[in-house]
Parts: sequence; C-alpha cells; structure tokens
Amino acid sequence: NLQADNIVVGGQEIYVAGDLTVKGLFWGDYNHGDLVVTGEIAVLVFISTDYNFDHKRFEAGDRVRVAYWLWDETEDEFDREQLEALFRPECLEE
Repeated sequence: NLQADNIVVGGQEIYVAGDLTVKGLFWGDYNHGDLVVTGEIAVLVFISTDYNFDHKRFEAGDRVRVAYWLWDETEDEFDREQLEALFRPECLEE
C-alpha cells in the first residue's frame, strides 16, 4: 500500500501492488509515466496531463474513489473556477 499527502510525478512509472491513498493531490504529467494500482484508489484531487493511467477503470469507478478528476484528454482547458476552488491562488499564477 502507498499512502501520501500529495504526489506529483513527471514521467515515472508508479506501481502499487496494494491500495493507493492520497489525501490531497495526485498530479501525473508527461506521457512516459504510468500509474498502475492493483488495489483500491482513493484520491481527493487527481490530475492527469498526458500521463498514463487506467482511464476505463476510473470512468467505471472500479475500486476508484476520486472527488475531483481532471484529465486533459477530456478537456481542452481546465475550468478556472474549479481550479480556484481546489488550489491556493499562488499555485495558479500565470
């Protein structure tokens, strides 16, 4: 099992043989990375920007509990108001 407050990963593969629990943010970036979890997934905010994960499992809700799921494959641009509700202003400066 892997438990973390936050995870930000760019291009690495993460393989969890058990459960993944992230209290805050999981942000996967870059297409060479891949998230594989054999157990339960519980994440408050999950963001994927060109990062590989089992999106069919997420869409089906198969042992996945994610409160906020942002995926660049389904959105041209993330909604600014939603981001402002999830992140501190200094994290969103342009």
